[in-house]
Amino acid sequence: MRLNIAKKLALLLYCLTSSLSCAYQFSHLQVMKYPFRSIAVEGIYDTTSEVLPHEIMWSEMQRAFIRDGRLMLTSPDQADALVTLHLKEASLSPAGTIVDLDRSSNGGSIRKDPSVFKGKEPPIFDEIKNLTRAGEVADKQAISASVNVKIWDLHKQTVVLNRDYALSELFMSADNVGDPMNEFLNHEEKLSSDFKRMSQRLASRVLQDFFITN
Repeated sequence: MRLNIAKKLALLLYCLTSSLSCAYQFSHLQVMKYPFRSIAVEGIYDTTSEVLPHEIMWSEMQRAFIRDGRLMLTSPDQADALVTLHLKEASLSPAGTIVDLDRSSNGGSIRKDPSVFKGKEPPIFDEIKNLTRAGEVADKQAISASVNVKIWDLHKQTVVLNRDYALSELFMSADNVGDPMNEFLNHEEKLSSDFKRMSQRLASRVLQDFFITN
């Protein structure tokens, strides 16, 4: 009697496990239901006035499809689908704390240069603005961008995905390292690093939207 009960429980457990496995496989196939085997990513079309490392966005979009593995990345002339990216708007704006670099010997802020020297008492050097650098700098910078992404069915010449994405990032832009060249290189490295994170988030959202749509 106990042996029969054990067999029935084992059979029931097997059936439940099999049904769950089938349900998972069925739902997984639904996500994978798309008509393409290969895809290509076209170079970024940039119509903004900002100088941004948009080649990073192009690279990260390709890497995202490679990591996903459901489509083979190839050239546009051999692909079933094509991703186009239009960087429509972008801005770099100061944020965070504004640091006043033009200060006199007594610590006061220099808002304007002394009056023109007319032969009497000469101006004090420390009270003249330094024209070789900015008078004020921000310790952070905000990046924002608007990108339109289309995915084309190259066989039917139709668009299967067309969406606009808003991106933003905030990064430290001033470390007061002293040397202007080092400050510039440090700023560019941080800009590239944060733009890469923005591009990775964009690629992740595009893949999610594309595979859900298809």
